[in-house]
Amino acid sequence: MTDKTDRLIGPFTVELSGTNSYEIVGGDGTVAIWVLGESNARRVAEALNRSYEESELN
Repeated sequence: MTDKTDRLIGPFTVELSGTNSYEIVGGDGTVAIWVLGESNARRVAEALNRSYEESELN
């Protein structure tokens, strides 16, 4: 069983970090992942948000 303190916390947002570099930021302000390319970053954030929403329902 995973301790809730070890989990990534959503919702997740995309923030520009540098030239074509983006941060996926969790709901608690923690930078979870760095991604190259805005479309890639948005896809990752969408997937994380879907997973987070589903985990909140269970």
